[in-house]
Amino acid sequence: MKAENLQLMNENKINIPRFKIYSFNDLINTEKLKSMLVEFKKQGSSNFCLWSEKLQACISLKEELAFKLNYTAYAVRSSCNQEDGDNFSFAGVFESFLDVKEDDLPKKVLECVKSLYSIKALEYIKLNKIDIEKLTMNVIVQEMIKGDISGIFFTANPQGIINESVITAAKGRGDLLVNDVVDSISYFYHQTDKSFFTDKEVDLLSFDMLNEIIETGEKIKAILNLEYADIEFVILNNVLYILQARPITCMNVDNLIVLDNSNIVESYPGVNLPLTESFAGFVYQGVFNKVAQRILQDNKKVKDMQDVFSQMVDSVNGRMYYRINNWYSILQFLPLSKKIIPIWQDMLGVKIKNYDKKRQQSFFGKIKTSMIFIKELFLCPKNMEKLNIQFLEVYEYFNKQNFIELSNHELVAFFDEIKNKLLSVWDITLINDMYAFIFTGLLKMRLKHKYPNNFEEMTVNFIGGITQMESMKPIRELYKLSLMEKGSKKYEESFKTYLEMYGDRTIEELKLETETFRINPELLEKTVDDYRADSTNLRKVCNEELSNTAILKQKGIIRYLASKAMLGIKNRETSRLNRCRIFGMVRTIVLSMGNNLYRDGLLESVNDVFYLKLDELFKLVNYPENMMEIIAKRKLLYKEYSLMPTYSRLIFIDENAKNGYYRLAKHKQIHLKDVWHGTASSGGIVSAEVVVIKNPADATDVKNKIIVTKMTDPGWVFVLANAKGIITEKGSLLSHTAIISRELKIPAVVGVDDILEGLNNGDKVLLNGNSGEIRLLKE
Repeated sequence: MKAENLQLMNENKINIPRFKIYSFNDLINTEKLKSMLVEFKKQGSSNFCLWSEKLQACISLKEELAFKLNYTAYAVRSSCNQEDGDNFSFAGVFESFLDVKEDDLPKKVLECVKSLYSIKALEYIKLNKIDIEKLTMNVIVQEMIKGDISGIFFTANPQGIINESVITAAKGRGDLLVNDVVDSISYFYHQTDKSFFTDKEVDLLSFDMLNEIIETGEKIKAILNLEYADIEFVILNNVLYILQARPITCMNVDNLIVLDNSNIVESYPGVNLPLTESFAGFVYQGVFNKVAQRILQDNKKVKDMQDVFSQMVDSVNGRMYYRINNWYSILQFLPLSKKIIPIWQDMLGVKIKNYDKKRQQSFFGKIKTSMIFIKELFLCPKNMEKLNIQFLEVYEYFNKQNFIELSNHELVAFFDEIKNKLLSVWDITLINDMYAFIFTGLLKMRLKHKYPNNFEEMTVNFIGGITQMESMKPIRELYKLSLMEKGSKKYEESFKTYLEMYGDRTIEELKLETETFRINPELLEKTVDDYRADSTNLRKVCNEELSNTAILKQKGIIRYLASKAMLGIKNRETSRLNRCRIFGMVRTIVLSMGNNLYRDGLLESVNDVFYLKLDELFKLVNYPENMMEIIAKRKLLYKEYSLMPTYSRLIFIDENAKNGYYRLAKHKQIHLKDVWHGTASSGGIVSAEVVVIKNPADATDVKNKIIVTKMTDPGWVFVLANAKGIITEKGSLLSHTAIISRELKIPAVVGVDDILEGLNNGDKVLLNGNSGEIRLLKE
């Protein structure tokens, strides 16, 4: 296999040291060996020491052989016909030799051939039930390149991470690296995000060389028809040489776990503590269970899918992801799923479009589901109105409670009451999401057909300017507060009302550990003061009643689709605001429970409650125990998580690979481009200085600047109101960044790859919210 691979790569112009292949039959006389192999198979002996001696005694080189190739030094490599194959690797079983002198070639070639029947080879053969008579040993005699650096490149991480490549390199010869004789450095390349990071502070390979290795690996995979490749290389005078390539064995990809943070990263950015992770999982499971009951109306099928519902979301190193395989499993139940899924991907900003296509239902089952789904879409606007009324009744009831006086048993009962009244019917919001996605997608397709040159800009104009948008109300009310006399009765009453109605709306509002206005009213005081000091940018937005003039000029199907899309978006934003209020209720409940546990000596601080999982917290109510040691360990672990990179997609071969994924790393990222492209989501052209925000706590000095960040959530409305524009790495036409920026009338481009690493604070850019282009302006 090695020999054939070398020949194929050489024929396809991969840079390989000169070599010659000597076949098994050309090297030795095999007649005596054949009879001995038959005898070995008949006896089935386990005395491998004896049989190794007998078999190796049958091997001698033919006298006429000559190995004069005029190389300065030689490498002698084994090439068994079943070595490094899909089924057997024979890793470390056969002999290979480096830096061999020409006079020693016959001896080393013979040792290489004899290693076919070494003790460890015979053990491996018997263990794997390999037919020994079918094994042969070719030998590769190769020019020895004494490189400055040697390395191994795995195009997929052998630990089970499919979309992560690993390059391990060290100074000197490759055998020293393999045997851990010299210090090495590993570079991890995330294929989806196209970013490198290292496991050490030192450096060895340039960015250009790393990219050359990656690109060469892709070529080799195509040449050898390998899904995943294990490649040995050497670098001399900054020139890359490939020594050998083989498949990575033992990579079972039948049931891949695909985690994707498209859209969910808006709600759960950065590191999320255990209580948030577990509550999010609880909510997604419950809501999807209900929506399946609503759409399928088949109890048996719903019961069979409980494993899917319980894993709609997942977390790795504190980061939240969709288990996107499971989302596709559910979406494929929908009518015209092959048409709907691309729309869904577009609206959520899912960039990798391929998915496992499985037939989920019979023809008649599909017809039944289609009729129910169409009916639910038709009823969706009215059902959303009913849900909002029901929510406001529960919210009013919540605001009347005095949680300080409640015991933990009463608090759990209150949690269950909210769950039964709201979470049991919240699935209609998923139907509304599809309603908004479908009509926005259809509108976009219709505009593309009629206006192919500027359909994206027109789509943005049509779905912007939605009047009475719920997501704009918090900032409008905040602006009104800033105009009132501080300390007046009207101000105090309005302040209290604001806390009740919008006190949970803030940056990272769905993370239970986030400190909101409701939890700390002083934060609201400070924000009001900031707005009072300078509200120039807000005055026009907050006093102006928006209207969509673009839609008024249209008739027929375009106007119909646009109006339906706007209604879906408006209801979606209402449900998003109410969702943050639900999380605010839960935050209040768990903090009250934490306060009780702290008072009882079961927690070191009230906020330690966020390091417990939801089931652990509820279990403490009936079975009090000291969780301080567990919490202390989690605090250290989640602190380390904050030092780890966040990736848009992770693909694991199984649960063990996922659970074992742990990466402390130093990023190595270099960007040379000065033009980026993303999705135009709010029209307008503006040039300004950028402020790069990697942590929401850094979102302070943004006035008249262009914000550059990973993503935003609805709570960013307070920050965006003072900005001149917004650029995000994540997002889509219906992401919160897009919707809020349209309402604030500031240009926005979302879904821009690598923009965070490409720009620095103080850089000046031209942001084109009509075309989606961002251009670095040089002095």
